[in-house]
Amino acid sequence: MNKAILLAACLFGQAAIAQTTVDIPIDEASVIARRALFAGETELALQIARGLLQVNPDDREALLLVAAGAPRVGQATQGRIAGARAYRLAQNDIQAYEAARLTALAAANEERFTLSTFWLRRALIYVPNDSERERTLADARTVRRANPWSTSIGFSVAPSNNVNGGVDDADGGTVGVLTQTFSADAVAQPGVRASLNFGTSYRFHESPVDRASVSLQYQAARVKLRDEVVENPFYEAAIQSGRSTEGIAETVQLDAAQFGLDYLSVGVSYDRALEIGTVGVRYDTGLLEFGEERIYDFNRATLSFSRALTEDTTLQLVGRREIQEHENENTGQVRRTTLIAGLSYRLGNGDRISTSYTKLDSESESINYTYDEWSWEVGYGWAEPIGPVSVSVSAGIKRADYPSYFLSFADGRQDEGYFYGIELDFPEFEYAGFSPGISIQGTDTESNVSRFTRNSISTQLTINSAF
Repeated sequence: MNKAILLAACLFGQAAIAQTTVDIPIDEASVIARRALFAGETELALQIARGLLQVNPDDREALLLVAAGAPRVGQATQGRIAGARAYRLAQNDIQAYEAARLTALAAANEERFTLSTFWLRRALIYVPNDSERERTLADARTVRRANPWSTSIGFSVAPSNNVNGGVDDADGGTVGVLTQTFSADAVAQPGVRASLNFGTSYRFHESPVDRASVSLQYQAARVKLRDEVVENPFYEAAIQSGRSTEGIAETVQLDAAQFGLDYLSVGVSYDRALEIGTVGVRYDTGLLEFGEERIYDFNRATLSFSRALTEDTTLQLVGRREIQEHENENTGQVRRTTLIAGLSYRLGNGDRISTSYTKLDSESESINYTYDEWSWEVGYGWAEPIGPVSVSVSAGIKRADYPSYFLSFADGRQDEGYFYGIELDFPEFEYAGFSPGISIQGTDTESNVSRFTRNSISTQLTINSAF
């Protein structure tokens, strides 16, 4: 093989029309091209690199030079293709990291931001040290902000002692002169709950002071029961009361599909920065299905306001109005108004403490959907990991008051309870910008209508993104 390449290059210090042809040994060509690129002589560097690739299409150094230089002269696509090829030819982690970063840069210059994010995640797989990791994460966040498309996918599989939201005990006690017994599908059933959360949005307008976007969100949940054949509460109740069990099955078959959930919504939002803070308006429409049956369609309008009271303190106010049209004619239309006030404060060590108060008013022709509810929640998040774990916790109390309620001979229905959450993230096990986490959620509710006295706890495995 000829060990030199022919190069028609401008003689330094002379007019551009004064050209000559020189031989450059291949062993020196890469060094000359790299120096030219660092000196800002991009065209010269590309000319040498392309000459090298004519001799050897798998010259990784030459491919990297094209990947780095081509976007500077408006040839981002060629740079991305060269970078991707250099990545495939990488023989160690450093080479793979370098090629992936250059490919991501070229894709960003093409304004293919989603593809750029993909290559930055590849770079994070091979990142050589912490400083380069922070550099690549910073670039990924910049690309994410520039990308008009934003898509998130969440999936969790969680064991739970109450996958169906049932009551603790089939014995509902005595209501007036009646004795209540709940069916098996209304009693808490243990098992595993799998959830999917998909969301995507597109920012179709943005300026220094405002932005507008459209979005779609889909949520689904499916359960697997620990036991599909369970004891029949009515059979047990008959035995305990001394009544005949004739015609009452000792066990019943449960169908896990009846506890599935599907939620779909589409929306449009607009946010604007004002001197007093940021104001947002949003409209959503969608539907909810439970157990393969349509429950209701909804339309929802939201008005939000946020303001930085100090450098470390943020206030957020939210008002929401939702109209639900239920398939069940006995329920009809449900009108819900929600008000939320939240405050967040960053401590001197970077930890963050937050609190929020929520008030919900629900109105309907159905007395079972007419109620007032309020809740108060506090949260705390540690800025630095505790050992290998990043931790945040939250807890709150809630109360609901139903002035009247079907099957309640008492003064309506009153629910009181508490809830809590623990979020654990394991950043040391990060891969491609993703790290595993564990989410623990629990609730405990007491009600004067025993159907709604329940407690549940679930643990979910989550995947969290660093950007």
